[in-house]
Amino acid sequence: MALEQAPVFFLVGATSTGKTAIAHRIAEATGVSLLSIDSMQVYKKLDIGTAKPSLHERIRYRYGGIDLVDWKESFNVFLFIQWAKEYLFKELQQKRAILVVGGCGLYFRAMTRGLCAAPAADALLRKSLEKLDKKKLTELLIQIDPLAASSIDCSNPRRVIRAIEVKKCSGISIIEWQQKTTFPLVVPSLAFWIDRPKSELEIRLRNRIQSMFEAGWEKETCMLLEDGGIEAIERCQAIGYKRIGQYLLQREKNKVKLMEDIFREHCAYGKRQKTWFKRENSLSYCLLKNEQEECSFIKSYIEKINFFVRK
Repeated sequence: MALEQAPVFFLVGATSTGKTAIAHRIAEATGVSLLSIDSMQVYKKLDIGTAKPSLHERIRYRYGGIDLVDWKESFNVFLFIQWAKEYLFKELQQKRAILVVGGCGLYFRAMTRGLCAAPAADALLRKSLEKLDKKKLTELLIQIDPLAASSIDCSNPRRVIRAIEVKKCSGISIIEWQQKTTFPLVVPSLAFWIDRPKSELEIRLRNRIQSMFEAGWEKETCMLLEDGGIEAIERCQAIGYKRIGQYLLQREKNKVKLMEDIFREHCAYGKRQKTWFKRENSLSYCLLKNEQEECSFIKSYIEKINFFVRK
């Protein structure tokens, strides 16, 4: 069976929507393997702050996509797709269905719609660009690639840096590169995007952050500081680690402010996740307003998976 015909299901959602817990219940009932599409859970040692499943859960549900590289290494969506292709083939050989779960819209798009074939990152160029502020980055992009400057979100420094990098390295606009996409990796048998009411999401997120600190997030970050120093922490893209690293090195500490800053950063990220998922036409939206609706959704998803697997 080709990957395009494989029984691959998707369950995505913004941070703190409960998608992982739901995926575990579905896996328990159906026996599917789980593939994480969380772009931060690929890094080893970033455990508490990325809400990584426990080792017991990873074994029990045959998780893939977790702890792929050292936390100080560079990793991107192209490398993930290369890894995921091998993983999916192995699971398919074992005649296993796969439930893909996570919140990275880029990974979802890469798996289901294909990838832009733009050139790889240039480490030295990126390092020099990261020293510039938003205004200077935007001015530089307008100067060398007005097409990209008028098309991408210039309020996002990472996207501006990437656009500059692509233009400087290849002489071609990232917009032109985006038209040269690879083929999709899979065709989803089912693909759902779950959501929660805003007020509930905020409560869940605050509780989650509190639980992370109680589980030892500061201690985990302290060990990362010893392993890579503040420079490595500040390059880390996983929400919270940079702030905690800087907090640990401060003389006067304000933990209430630290937790509030992390909460706000997560809220902003959650909004970006939702914006991304809204653009994906292959996703079916499901707002879970209460426990009864959640149970009904899980039951329906289990029935659908069993139907597809039996075909």
